[in-house]
Amino acid sequence: MNRTRPGKRTALAVSSPEIERFKVRAALGAIYRYTFGIVADMDGMEGRSIGSGVGVFWNNGHLILTAAHTLKGTPVDRLYLMPPAETLEFADSLEETDRTKVKVRVRGQFETQRVVTSTDHDLATVVVPVQEEPIGHSHFYDLDSQRGIATIGKVVGISGYPSCHSQPLGKNYAVFPFCDLGRVCNGPVEYDSKTRLLVKYSAGADVDPYGLSGGGIWSFKKSGMVWSPRPALVGLMTDYYKSSGVLLGYRVATLLRFLRNNESQICSHEAGL
Repeated sequence: MNRTRPGKRTALAVSSPEIERFKVRAALGAIYRYTFGIVADMDGMEGRSIGSGVGVFWNNGHLILTAAHTLKGTPVDRLYLMPPAETLEFADSLEETDRTKVKVRVRGQFETQRVVTSTDHDLATVVVPVQEEPIGHSHFYDLDSQRGIATIGKVVGISGYPSCHSQPLGKNYAVFPFCDLGRVCNGPVEYDSKTRLLVKYSAGADVDPYGLSGGGIWSFKKSGMVWSPRPALVGLMTDYYKSSGVLLGYRVATLLRFLRNNESQICSHEAGL
C-alpha cells in the first residue's frame, strides 16, 4: 500500500478523456436548466406537437423564447409547457435507460400566459407571470446582464426536445431532452450572417432534430479558479438543413431586437406560481 507523508497533498489522477467527459456533461447540464419543452397542436389535434423554448429574464419579466412556427395554430389555452428538472441525467441511449428510475414531469400551464409573435422573423415568446425564487433564478437566464458572441469555429451547446425521443406512456407519450455540442460555421446555405448563425449538427444520422426548434444555442466561459461551465446565450434554433448537416438560428442580438420592438406587449409583472 502506498502511503503519503504527513502534511503532503495528494492529487487524484484523472485521464484526459474522463476530464473531457465530465466537462461536456457539466456544460450541457448547465444549459438544460433553461430549456423548456413546448407542447402544441398538430393538424388541429391537441398535444401532438413538441417544440423547445428558452426561459429568460428580461426587463423584470419572465419569458420563454421560441420559434414562432412551434406555436402556429395553437390557441393559448391549449399551449402547454414542460419546465426543466433541477439536474440533467445522462443515458447512452433510450434503450438502455432504466425506466423504473425515470422521473416524470407532467406538462402544465401558467394561470396567465400569452404569446407575442414577431412580424418579420420566425420568433415568438410566451409571456408568463413573474416567477418567485428559486425558480426565477434557476430556470430563467438573465438576458439583461448576460449574453454571448458566436464567432466562426466556436464550440457551442444546443438543447431541446426532439420528437424522435418521444416514448409511449399510457394514452400519452413522454419526451426526453437532448443536448449536444457543435461548432459555429460558414455556409453552405445562404443566410444573413448579421442576424443569423449556422451550427454544424453532427448527430443528424441518429437524432432527427425536429422538435429542437426554439431551443437555445450557448457558448461557455470558465468561471472562477475551479472549472465550471458558465453558459452565455448566443442564439436560438429555428431550421435544419439535412443535406448540409447544419442548424440555422437567430443571433442573440436579433432576439433582443424582437423583444425591444414588442416591449409594450411583452412587459408583464404579475405574481407567478
